[in-house]
Amino acid sequence: MMDHFISWIEIKRDGETLCLYLTDERVFSPHGKETLLGIKGLDCLGHGAIRTFYGLKSDEGQNCEIRDFWTKEARAKMPKELRKMLKNSKTFLAHWGKMFEKFFGLGDLVYLILYASTNYKALARQLLERRQNLGADVYFGLFTRWEDFLDFDKFFHLICYAPTEYKALAWREILKSPICPFEFVQFFALAPARYKNLAWKELLNRKPDNEDLRTIIGSKFYFRGEWGQVGPIPAPPKYIEKVKKLLEAREKK
Repeated sequence: MMDHFISWIEIKRDGETLCLYLTDERVFSPHGKETLLGIKGLDCLGHGAIRTFYGLKSDEGQNCEIRDFWTKEARAKMPKELRKMLKNSKTFLAHWGKMFEKFFGLGDLVYLILYASTNYKALARQLLERRQNLGADVYFGLFTRWEDFLDFDKFFHLICYAPTEYKALAWREILKSPICPFEFVQFFALAPARYKNLAWKELLNRKPDNEDLRTIIGSKFYFRGEWGQVGPIPAPPKYIEKVKKLLEAREKK
């Protein structure tokens, strides 16, 4: 399971409790580059990377992690030195700015946009926009596997609550996403008209099987999520006729 920021390990030595963690300075140091080679994304700040960097055994120390690091309640549970480093967004960037820029995944950014304080929301939105400007291939290349950083619930929240330009960004990226045809149409039942029309057109490019085609013809698509059930979802009449012809051609073979 992937660790979240911020992670640290507490270990007792010589009667004292030490707090071991990683920062930009340590990760990008010669020792960090050597020992953390091959570790990707935010795992470079996780417990495994901390153990590797400090030469700890797997059973040494206690793993600690707090995701909502911007809240007073969460910071009160941190070691004193981490509280100082996470006093505000400026001190955060001073110690983890490179890691934030390079390795915070889309799921992490969506989480900040949804739940973090105002300054962290702004940082996440700005980074999301910068990555979008890189182009889709580079944008997704910054992350690991699709399922590691995205689920529909998180993206739907982003679409619902983010500023307009980020809603559009979310729909565009979902349209490019490698999800299966059935999920594709279910999700786009909730999209604005422009993206809904694009979704129906894109669906046939996803090579739906014959059962999917029959489902489209029969308008039996349903969307199920934390918002309840939506459906049945009818395809546009002209689209259904096109699907019928495709199914007939397949069945004749």
